[in-house]
Amino acid sequence: MRLFITALACLISVSVFGQTAKDYFDKARNNESDWQYQIDNYTKCLLIDPDAADAYFYRGIASNELGRYEDAIADFTKAISIDPDDVLAYNNRGLSYSKLGNEFAAIVEFMSAIKIDPDNANLYYNIGVSYMELENHEYAITEFTKAIIIDPDYASAYNNRGISKYLSGFEGCSDLMEAIKIGGVECVHPDALKTICE
Repeated sequence: MRLFITALACLISVSVFGQTAKDYFDKARNNESDWQYQIDNYTKCLLIDPDAADAYFYRGIASNELGRYEDAIADFTKAISIDPDDVLAYNNRGLSYSKLGNEFAAIVEFMSAIKIDPDNANLYYNIGVSYMELENHEYAITEFTKAIIIDPDYASAYNNRGISKYLSGFEGCSDLMEAIKIGGVECVHPDALKTICE
């Protein structure tokens, strides 16, 4: 009986065309720019192996690239249900919510990721960006500062903190100058530099 079950499992893991879930996954991963091709192949992978968390995750990334944010959220949610400690899935689900204009949901996702990875500067940065979108610049400053404490060379965090400081009535030019020092002049929007530092 056990031999029969093992043989059945092997048959299930291969499509009618002789392709394995891994074959379809690899096809998708090896194509860097055709997002629909990736989605199609991740979908074929998932038909064979519905518990492939990475396939849900990367299909979510491809959906995000095509502006299909609700599809992306569904895939990141499925990836998280399979692997509840997937920091990147929480982060990307947050980014998808942000693209839909739901900054509060985005912040919840980033905070969920921080519970798993509290030393990830990008997560604090993303919260700061969401607070900027909500025009809550004092909270944004706090989050960008946390990102900078973790990663003192985070040019974008300095840039956005400088803008948030300026919009809160504080001096922000020194942060913009630090962003330029770390990452070059392209790290700061010319209009922000002109408005805040001149």
